Amino acid sequence: MMFALVPSFFAAVLLLWTAAAQAQTGDDAQQGERDPAVVGDIGDVQLNAAISAAISQIRDGEAFLSVLDEHFPTATKTFPSCEASASYPPAAEAEGTFAEVLEDGVLVFGLPANATTIQQFNIEVDNLIVDALSSHYGVDISPKFVIVDNLADFFVPFREAMNVGEADVLTWFTVTERRAHSVDYTSCSLVNFVNEVGVWVLDSSELAGTNLTAKPDALDGMKVGVCDNCFYISDFTKTAPGVLLEEHAVFDMVPALKQGKVDGVATILAGGPGLEEFLTTAGLVKLEGSFVLGNDTRAAATRYAGPDGAVTGQGGL
Repeated sequence: MMFALVPSFFAAVLLLWTAAAQAQTGDDAQQGERDPAVVGDIGDVQLNAAISAAISQIRDGEAFLSVLDEHFPTATKTFPSCEASASYPPAAEAEGTFAEVLEDGVLVFGLPANATTIQQFNIEVDNLIVDALSSHYGVDISPKFVIVDNLADFFVPFREAMNVGEADVLTWFTVTERRAHSVDYTSCSLVNFVNEVGVWVLDSSELAGTNLTAKPDALDGMKVGVCDNCFYISDFTKTAPGVLLEEHAVFDMVPALKQGKVDGVATILAGGPGLEEFLTTAGLVKLEGSFVLGNDTRAAATRYAGPDGAVTGQGGL
């Protein structure tokens, strides 16, 4: 459905585009590229607030906790407070993306490629979210799921999928300061983990009997493959400064290990990129123990409307 936009709105969006084009922040900035233009509007801010309210409503419920236990039993059941962003915006004030969702009755969720456990968790939780939205607003809203090819780069394809309108929301990404410059992470959190990184090696490797908890420096000087541009690389480097991390596309990590380009491959144990392939590939063995990196909060994300919350400066509403 199309909506009339006043000229002042276009002027404000143009200013936001210009400011974003001059910024050197976000995932792209680390690679020396400019951050993409801010494309969200007040409707995206409203959608984020509505999803946040729905998450706040469902996350202490039996249905959600059952899904969480089934797929991620190591996740904590204690969530940060989100009172500031947990109010449903009035339907009568809906604009842009949020108005389209209420009018069309469809909310499009982006799902990661090649991650069955995360996909299934997302689908079940996203259904709970749209049920809460439908009940509150008195309209039938259905979820639509699109697979985003994020195998070459873990996060950026998701942001771009939202920016070009292929997806309205993501519900499974770690909140980081860099990412918060290009997607709106102000929603209530869905999952909290204590992040642990596991390492896999070939079963023929002399490292195969290593216990990382007992001997955390066992991999010093060794090359370990991690997913390209993954959020945990900085923390991994701080925790294990002697390990030589090499970034690879998700689908290239196991081949790199088998070809001897790296001594091991690593990922987050709670559904990290490449985990399922590591677990199912013959000839790989996980080292005992892990590297503990700290807390990992995962939340829903919508299109970024700038640091002030779109043109109206309403933040999380």
